[in-house]
Order: sequence, then C-alpha cells, then structure tokens
Amino acid sequence: MKNKRVAITAGIAVLSAATIVICSCFSEHTPIAAAIHKTENVDQPTSSTVSDTSISETESVPKAPNAEAEESASMSESVAENTSAPESKPESSSAERPEKRPPEIVPTYDDPSTYLEYDPAWGTYNMTDEEKLLGENSLFVGDSITNGFIWCGALNPRNVYATPSVGARNMLTFDMTYRDKPAKFIPVLNKTKPKYVFLWMGMNDVNLTSAADYCKNYKKIIDTALANSTADVYVCAMSPISNPKYSELSKPGEFNTAIHKFILKNYTQRVYYIDFVEPIKNSSGVLANEFDSGDGVHPSNKAYYVALHEINKQVKENDRLKSVTE
Repeated sequence: MKNKRVAITAGIAVLSAATIVICSCFSEHTPIAAAIHKTENVDQPTSSTVSDTSISETESVPKAPNAEAEESASMSESVAENTSAPESKPESSSAERPEKRPPEIVPTYDDPSTYLEYDPAWGTYNMTDEEKLLGENSLFVGDSITNGFIWCGALNPRNVYATPSVGARNMLTFDMTYRDKPAKFIPVLNKTKPKYVFLWMGMNDVNLTSAADYCKNYKKIIDTALANSTADVYVCAMSPISNPKYSELSKPGEFNTAIHKFILKNYTQRVYYIDFVEPIKNSSGVLANEFDSGDGVHPSNKAYYVALHEINKQVKENDRLKSVTE
C-alpha cells in the first residue's frame, strides 16, 4: 500500500513538471505565442500587422552567398539611373522654333495712280472695304498731321485722338482732345478698345529734343498703350517735309531710324515700326509736291488715302506672319 502511494506521488510530480514545460513553451516571447497574441487583437488595423510581419519576415530570411554584394551593386545602378541628368533632346530647327517676334516686313509700295480715284462730288478718294474696316478697328494718335485723317474724310473722328502742337515729349501730359473734348490717353483707350493703335507724331519734337530722348519719351507712350489695351501698337514713320525753314530736311529721317532701332531692341511683341510715307516722297526723299498741302510740312488730302492703303497692306501682312510664328 505504501509502495502504491509513493508511485502515485511520483506520477503527480512528473505531470506537474510536464505542465510547467508546456506552459513555458507558450510564453509571449515565443513566435507561436506572438502569433496567437496578434490574432486576438482584432481592434488593431490589419495593415500595420501585415506590414510589421512582412518587414520582420524579410529581415529574417537568410541571404545567399554574395547576395549582399549583388544587391548593393543593383541599388547603386538604380540610384545612378534616377539621379543622372535627363537625356538631352536635339534642339529643334529654327523653322520649328517660333521667333520672339514675327520677321520684319519689308514693304513694297504701290503706285498711287494704280488704285486712287478721286470723287469730286465728295472731295474724297476711294477706299476699299478692308481699309475702311482697318480704320474702324483702330485709334490713330498724334498731332495736327494725324488730325488730317479727319479733315480729309478718310477716318471717322472717333478713330482719331490727335491735337496740334503735341509731341512724344509731352503727349501724356498735354491737354489733348478727343472729339473736341478734353481727354487723357488711358480713358480714350478704355472707351475705344482698338485692335490697333497707330502712334504718329514727332514733327513737334525734331527741333526741341534729341533722337535719343525722342525714343525714351516714345517708350512711355508705347508702354501706356500696352498696359491699358490689348491692341497691337504701331509706331509710324514721321512724314517727310520739304520746307527747310521748319527744320533740317534730314531730321525726320534721322528720328525715324532711331525709333525703328529702339523698337527692335526693346520690344519682342505687340509693338511694330511701320513706314507708310515712302510713296509720298519725291526722288530727293522729301515731301513730293503732289502730296504737299502747301506748307511743306503737312501732307495733302490725297496723301492720307495713300497712307491708309499702305497701312492696311502692311498690317495685314504682319498679322499673317504672326499667325504663322505663334
């Protein structure tokens, strides 16, 4: 009987020891316990669980011999590919790459006798529909010479903003008039909303300022037009004169050359130089008798119709060139 009790006691001891061993196997520090623990935490996002497990599993995978060296070389190549400068593309040809401004027009002038017809009933010369439309879409700005467009009947007064004695040096501060009422340049631009602005002045500058200052003064007017309208701005060549008592006959041409170069140097778009007065010169380069009003300074009525004909031609060509290069 005593031997049976000893055997039972020994059996119980063995079972207890086995239980301790089994429990220690399921400690939370073992992989199996950790897995059971994570499965029970259902409130935690599964994505973090997967991510943590993936990182752990990746780090625990033993690498094959030389794998580290190969992986390092592969990563270096990948970084080099991503950080190297992008492959340069061949530059497009000049024909494919648009210029900053359309190429300058080299005007060809028509003989006025081939298109001008005088209407004695109205005292005016004929105009094409295109020339009339150009006038309606424009604002001509300047002095008494510019005002001649109204006096000869070529333009409606609403398309002319001009006052005698004005010049580039004082146009923005001068007491200008529009349709016989005092008006400043910006309000007139806002009212008329022209497609084209033609700046035609300078005869009142040639005796009072230098060509360099003339250009600087003109720039203020040009920039005002650009900032307060969507119009293309055309700076017009000063008309020739034939009266040496007014000024040296070469002065208008000198100022024209200066402002032409100035525009090419300082503007890349929306500002253009236009010369429409060449056909009203004689062989000596001064105002021809046929186009002289009588004082050797102001053009005759006929000259303004020649001017509109040439302006329309050149603006039309310039618009075409712009559409090609844009």
